[in-house]
Amino acid sequence: MNDTEPKNGMEHVRAFVALSKDAATAEEALKEAKQKMQRLEPFILDFFQANGIQRVACDDRVVHQRRDIRAFAKPDQKETLIRSMEQRPDMQYMVSKGFNTQTFWAWIRELPRDDRDMPILPTPMETMVDVKEVLSVRCVTG
Repeated sequence: MNDTEPKNGMEHVRAFVALSKDAATAEEALKEAKQKMQRLEPFILDFFQANGIQRVACDDRVVHQRRDIRAFAKPDQKETLIRSMEQRPDMQYMVSKGFNTQTFWAWIRELPRDDRDMPILPTPMETMVDVKEVLSVRCVTG
């Protein structure tokens, strides 16, 4: 222990409590910042689209558009989709009583693309799955 660290048990407790309060304050500030960023995201996406850009540098950061492809079973097709997936050797590993959404999304992203750069679903699945493009904004150190 060095001179800047507390010297007895109660001082350790006080230091821990102070750090716990600091952490709670930081977590609340982080939560508020993330909420504000989420509210700004649609405006930034509109800005990118209006200017035909996908990224912009600002104050030592690069703000960029992130594109994810996500697919969901249509509400009335989940069981049919699961049965269809169970029949395909290349998809059986995704299925248990349901299916692993993250693994399914990854599989969807690897499919061949159409002229709009969207995945082309296998014939029996095109009536069971909704594929959506989800855009979001990220910021990295420039």
